[in-house]
Amino acid sequence: PKRPTAKSEPATTPELLEILGIGRTTLYRWISRGILLPPEGQETVPRFGRRARWPPGARERAQWVRALIDEGYTLEAIARRLEA
Repeated sequence: PKRPTAKSEPATTPELLEILGIGRTTLYRWISRGILLPPEGQETVPRFGRRARWPPGARERAQWVRALIDEGYTLEAIARRLEA
């Protein structure tokens, strides 16, 4: 799949969980691994709850990650592609 571009409105935590088909714990783990972007405006105290707003492009990045997983990519391989 093509790499996403940031064009959208901020996403919500429930939207990202639905797109990815994962739970909150997995979401937090993927953020810490750099696979997903953290919520915006939380520089001092991160807030990942239902009210968190994710930066433009987070929804597209989640869809891209989901597509890569569906194609059989491992999380390590996805992280390497994101670093490139």
